[in-house]
Amino acid sequence: MVSAIRDADRRLLSTVSIVEDITRRKQTEEALREREEQLRLYVDHSPAAIAMFDRDMRYLVVSRRWIEDYRLGEAPILGRSHYEIFPEITEAWKEVHRRCLAGAVEKCDEEPFHRSDGTIDWIRWEVRPWHQADGSVGGIVIFSEDISPRKQVEAALRESEERFRKAFMTSPDSININRLSDGRYVAINRGFTETMGYTEEDVSGKTSVELAIWENPEDRKRLVEQLSANGVVSNLEARFRTKDGKIKYGLMAASVIELGGVAHIMSSTHDVTERRRMEEQLRQAQKMETVGRLAGGVAHDFNNMLHVIISYVEMSLQKVEPGLPVHTYLQEVLRAARRSAEMTGQLLAFARKQTVSPRVLDLNECIIRSQKMIRGLVGEDIDLVWLPQDNLWEVKIDPGQLDQILANLAANARDAISGVGRLTIRTANASLDEAYCTSHTGSMPGAHVLLEVNDNGRGMDRETEAHLFEPFFTTKEVGKGTGLGLATIYGIVSQNGGSIDVESAPGAGTTFRIYLPKAEGARTVGGSDPVTPPPRGGAETILLVEDESGIVRLVTQQLHEMGYTVLSARSPEEALHSSDSHQGRIDLLITDVVMPQMYGRQLAERLIAKRPELKCLYMSGYTADIIANRGMLEEGVNFIAKPFSLAALAQKVKEALGK
Repeated sequence: MVSAIRDADRRLLSTVSIVEDITRRKQTEEALREREEQLRLYVDHSPAAIAMFDRDMRYLVVSRRWIEDYRLGEAPILGRSHYEIFPEITEAWKEVHRRCLAGAVEKCDEEPFHRSDGTIDWIRWEVRPWHQADGSVGGIVIFSEDISPRKQVEAALRESEERFRKAFMTSPDSININRLSDGRYVAINRGFTETMGYTEEDVSGKTSVELAIWENPEDRKRLVEQLSANGVVSNLEARFRTKDGKIKYGLMAASVIELGGVAHIMSSTHDVTERRRMEEQLRQAQKMETVGRLAGGVAHDFNNMLHVIISYVEMSLQKVEPGLPVHTYLQEVLRAARRSAEMTGQLLAFARKQTVSPRVLDLNECIIRSQKMIRGLVGEDIDLVWLPQDNLWEVKIDPGQLDQILANLAANARDAISGVGRLTIRTANASLDEAYCTSHTGSMPGAHVLLEVNDNGRGMDRETEAHLFEPFFTTKEVGKGTGLGLATIYGIVSQNGGSIDVESAPGAGTTFRIYLPKAEGARTVGGSDPVTPPPRGGAETILLVEDESGIVRLVTQQLHEMGYTVLSARSPEEALHSSDSHQGRIDLLITDVVMPQMYGRQLAERLIAKRPELKCLYMSGYTADIIANRGMLEEGVNFIAKPFSLAALAQKVKEALGK
C-alpha cells in the first residue's frame, strides 16, 4: 500500500509505501476451503443422512443421503424450516430438538419412520447440538441411518428361525443336537420325546452314552466316523434303547454344525421299527407260502400213493379170513395208511389246498357241541372256561375245519400247561379297521367274528413265536408231535379269508385270536347224511381219466367189481379219442382235476359239448381254482378227495349218476 505526505498547502512532499505479507492468510483461507470441501464431501458421501440446523430449525447444511432418504427431490431446502418441510412431525420429535438446543445429546438405535405415502421405514438416529465460537449452542445436527434393509434381514432370519423351530419341534421324526466330542445333549424335539420316552429334563446335561441310548455302541462309532470323513450321514440304520427298555430301529441322517464355535451333531432319526416288523412278517408269509406250495405238491403225490395202498389193503381184507394173522397185519397197515392220510390232510390244510364245503354257522353252537371233545383233549386238571357273546354274527366255514382248529388249539394248550391250569374260549363280534390291518399282515378290514383261545401255560419267547406256524416246527419231545397242528390252523384260517394273531410271553401264557369274516346269507340247517355202502352198480358206462397209472388200474378194477363198464384213459387227449371212438352211451366221466395238457374241468366241458347227457365226478388230492375258490367246493360239483375208500367211491358214483 502507498501513502502520500503533503504540506499545509497540500503539496506533495514525499510518499510512503507499506507492504503487508498476506501469504499466511491466503494459506489459511485455502486450508479452510479445503476443509469445507472435505466436510462437504464427507457429508455427501456419508452412509448416514446428515442435516445441520440453526436454532430456528432452518437448514444450514444437508447431505445427499438426507435428500434421498427423506425423498426431498430437487427443490432447494437450505434456509427453509424443517417443520415447514415435514409438517407431520410429532410433538415428541420437537421436544427432542428442544432438549438438544438446550445442550443435550439424544439417540435411538431403531425407530419406525412413517412416510406420507403410508410406508414404514426403520431408522437409527442421533441428535446433538453444535456450538459457536463463543461456546453457545448455534443449532443442532441430526444424524440418521436407514436400517430397513437390516431389519428386513433380521425379520427374515427370525422367520427362518421360527420355521426351523416349528419344523424341529413338530417333526414326527426324532431330532436331537448333541456335542460331537462326547454326545452331550443340547436340544431334543417332541418326536424324540414321543419315540424314545425321554423328556428335556431327562437328557439335560447328559450324554447319549450315559443314557445308553445306543443299543449297540458301535452304531455311534460308525456315525462319528462317517461324519468325520464326509461331514454328513444319510440312511444309517441303528438300534436304540428307549427309556422303558424297548429296542427300536431308526434310519438316521446327520450333519456337523457349529454352535458357539463348538462342533455338534444334528441328527434326524426316522422310526422304522414297524416297517422292520412288517418286512419280517412279509418274509415269514413268503416263506410260509413257499413251504405251503412244496407241502401241497408233496401231499398231492403222496395222496395218490396212499390211495393205492389203502384201496388194495381194503380189497385184500375182503378176501382174507378175519381170524388169520395176515388179516391182523393188513388191518395194521390200513391203520397206518389212514393215519398218514390224516397227516397229508393237515399238510393240504396248511397249503390251503384242502377241499372244503363251507356252511354258514353259529360259532357259539359249534363250540358248545365240541366242548365234550375239548374236555376230553385237555383232561380233568384243566378248567375249561366258556365266554360266548350274545347275538354273535355268523361265519362261513367247513364244520370239520372248525373242529380241527378247536382240537389243535386245545391240544396245544394242554401241552403248554403243567399240572392244574385254565383254558378260556371266548367269542365276540369285531370290526377290524385299516390301522389294525396295516400292522397285522394278512388281515382285511371289515366285520369279523373273533374266536379267542387263551391258556395260562408256560408261554413262549419271541424266537419260538416267530416259527410258530411253520410246518414240522415243534417244541415237543421227539415222537410227541408232528409240528403240523398250528400250521394246519394257519392254513385253514387263511383258506377261509381270516387272520390269526398270537400274544405270548414266557410264564404269561398264550392267547390265539382268530378273526373269521362275518358271513352273508342264511345259515345252513342240518348236516350231511352219514355215508353208507350203496348197493352194487348197474350197467352204466364210465370214462375214467387219470394220469397216475397205479390209480387207473386200481379204480378200473374197483368199478369193474361194482358192475360198471369202464373206459380208461391216461390223458385228456386219450379220453377225447376214446369218447369219439365209442359208439355207445357214456354215462359218467370220472376225471382227475389237475393233469397235463388240460384241467379236468376243461376236459369235461369239451366232452359234455358232444355228449350233453354226460355226468361228471372230479377226484383229486387237492383242488385247483377251476373247481374251487380258495379251496371251497362249488355248489353242484361232484367231488371225491383222494385217498378214498371203496365204499366212498361207490357212494359218490351213485350220487353222480343220480341214483
